[in-house]
Amino acid sequence: MKSTNLWAALSFWVLVPFATAEPMSVKPSSVPAVAQAELLPPDAAFSVKAVPGAEGVHLAFHVAAGYYLYQQRISVELASGGERLQLRFPPAQTKSDRFFGEQKVYGQDFTVVALAPSSKRPGKATVHYQGCAGSVGVCYPPQTATIELR
Repeated sequence: MKSTNLWAALSFWVLVPFATAEPMSVKPSSVPAVAQAELLPPDAAFSVKAVPGAEGVHLAFHVAAGYYLYQQRISVELASGGERLQLRFPPAQTKSDRFFGEQKVYGQDFTVVALAPSSKRPGKATVHYQGCAGSVGVCYPPQTATIELR
């Protein structure tokens, strides 16, 4: 009987602090103030625009200093029909990512050539991409941009 009372008393003193503690949060307010001050909104960290080129359409990506885009997460699909365009990438840097292993990334502005099907004149397309803030160690959710292909 004594051991049961002892266990009950110990359990009470051990478990009460956990019951009254606030739950952990993944809200932006839980990111340290220094990190929040440094973190750009996604559209300021990354942007893309279409530039007519000799072969296909050139997609000019802007990458803010201290940020990078994953090559593997860049894709383009036509708005009409959802056909994915073949992309030709420039050389990229290799980065060791703790979650995804070795990844090719772009840490500065670069241009990708999107080869449109010769049978059609594409209109609008959706560009998908994802990147991270290298200095803070925060990755953004996948982003999309709608562009006009000419």
